[in-house]
Amino acid sequence: MEFGAIKINLALFAPRARQLILGERLPLGTILRTCETVHSTLAKAFFRIEADDFICGVLNLPKTIVLYGRRANILDPQKRPLSEIVEILPPDERREPQRE
Repeated sequence: MEFGAIKINLALFAPRARQLILGERLPLGTILRTCETVHSTLAKAFFRIEADDFICGVLNLPKTIVLYGRRANILDPQKRPLSEIVEILPPDERREPQRE
């Protein structure tokens, strides 16, 4: 599970993709693949943030911790933004340092 926000330019999508997006049932990446939408992703920034109570609640975290995220654009072949995304990832327990 991720926490984030997305702005989507529906006018740049084919009708079937637009219908699936508005259906709010599938992740955008799945829709892009299913509809064979040619695109590229451009990372604009990476950041770290201390999770507040709201983010901890959404990600089901027991305490406030530092999380990492990114801001990215998904572009069509003409480099127009299909979407602008900000996402914060939950901690990956497999990558946490081992405690002695």
